[in-house]
Amino acid sequence: MKSKETRQEDSTEAINHCKVMIFGIDRAGFPTDIKPITSRNFSIHFKPFKTEDRFQDYDIVVFPQGIFEDLTWNSGSYSGGYWQHACFRNELDQRSKELVLLLQKGGSYCALLIKRFIDSDERKNFVDTDLTKRQLNYRYLARDNFGSRLPHVDAKQDEFVRFFDLYGAANSYFQIHDPKLPIKVLATINSRPVSLRIGTSEFFVPTLEIPTNQDKFVEYFTLLVDGLSSIKNKLHKDIPDWLKKFTFEEEGPLSDEISTLRVKISELQEELDRFEYFKSCLIHTGEPLVCVVSKILYETTGLTCDLTDELKEDAKLVDHKGSVVAVCEIKGINRGIKRENINQTDSHRERSEFPDNFPALLIANTGIKQAHTIEEKDEEPNTDQIKHAAKINILILRTLDLINLLRLVRRQALSQAEARALLLGSSGWLKVEAAAPEVRKE
Repeated sequence: MKSKETRQEDSTEAINHCKVMIFGIDRAGFPTDIKPITSRNFSIHFKPFKTEDRFQDYDIVVFPQGIFEDLTWNSGSYSGGYWQHACFRNELDQRSKELVLLLQKGGSYCALLIKRFIDSDERKNFVDTDLTKRQLNYRYLARDNFGSRLPHVDAKQDEFVRFFDLYGAANSYFQIHDPKLPIKVLATINSRPVSLRIGTSEFFVPTLEIPTNQDKFVEYFTLLVDGLSSIKNKLHKDIPDWLKKFTFEEEGPLSDEISTLRVKISELQEELDRFEYFKSCLIHTGEPLVCVVSKILYETTGLTCDLTDELKEDAKLVDHKGSVVAVCEIKGINRGIKRENINQTDSHRERSEFPDNFPALLIANTGIKQAHTIEEKDEEPNTDQIKHAAKINILILRTLDLINLLRLVRRQALSQAEARALLLGSSGWLKVEAAAPEVRKE
């Protein structure tokens, strides 16, 4: 028979002590020097967004929804508003890789659902710009938002009852369209799933905002981690470490394929983001317009914009040898192109001390306030303005023409050299439609 001391030691070892990281706490508005919370079963460590610690060095990682993106509603658009968006793409990809390694070693993670899901607006989609969204992007799993946050969460898992009673609240709900998905519903509101466990290790928990009161802050994370660690121990208690070393031949390739697919999804999303950025030339003005037009010009013609002139709308187009080959005026205009816009381009050329026959471009985002559809955006310049531009050797392009020119180059209906020749050798108006470009003199 074992001694009392030995039995106590075995009992202690039977409890798996979890090392828990609360990641990105500063992105949720909290300081970075929060002291750890320790208990017999776990220790909770609060780490900032830029920490050097890796997910796979912990047993459980918890992170708030939305910390990998910044979304601000801009109500100044002519169409009623849009989301101004930024994504910390490098950090997102790095932590996605670490999450795979965490799961491969038997760890768990929990995403705190503390806000509505913003996945798109009329112009862009944001379905892959946050770690929480990315981990929920299953083909037959949809998400949607309630009209407002609902506080009464019905817990379906005993380990989360205390947490949901005090801090549960949901902005969003899920629709599971494939019953074969390895999903367990942890909580519902009006029979709609609001909290999920995917597999044995991925948790999505809807909550109120993290409390700022110190005592409630400690209670919040203690209850949450107690629930997570209890479920983790229950799900894995019958699988000893030696058994985890036994694997099916298919496990490795499947894990590798998942990692490859996640990288591929990220790459495809980056490409979609580029297209969305190009299209923003149809809504922007000022410096944002200049920046996106510069990138489109480079993609379309291989010419670089030199933006060192004192006036923010002035630019020079430079070839691969560093030679200036054209001057360019980039403007956002509320209505149509006016004679004064053409004359400003001519003045830019004169001010830069180039001769009258030196190529000069006026690229204008027209109809900013009055156009609400692509059809309304496609208003042609006035014939008198086209004639005037042709007379003084100015080429007019609307941003709609420019982006259509990019489309022709991308699908190889036009080469970069041909697009470059059009811009540098034409005057009047370069009208570009889906089929082909056309230079008009009147």
